[in-house]
Amino acid sequence: KHGYSMMRLVSEVGSALNGHRRKFLGVKDPNVTTILVEHRDRFCRFGADYVRQHLVLSQEVSLSGWLW
Repeated sequence: KHGYSMMRLVSEVGSALNGHRRKFLGVKDPNVTTILVEHRDRFCRFGADYVRQHLVLSQEVSLSGWLW
């Protein structure tokens, strides 16, 4: 629908307040260029904008993939 092809689906059951989730930390992979998030508050409860900015600056992750 939006022109994205999914390479990997990551789903994790856990608190969005926990910043040490194994799969959550997996987005730090330098090969990740686009991240689609269905619900912003499920990805990161607080500081989502800071996480987003860090990913863009450190990994050049495409913002077009973030569904805010």
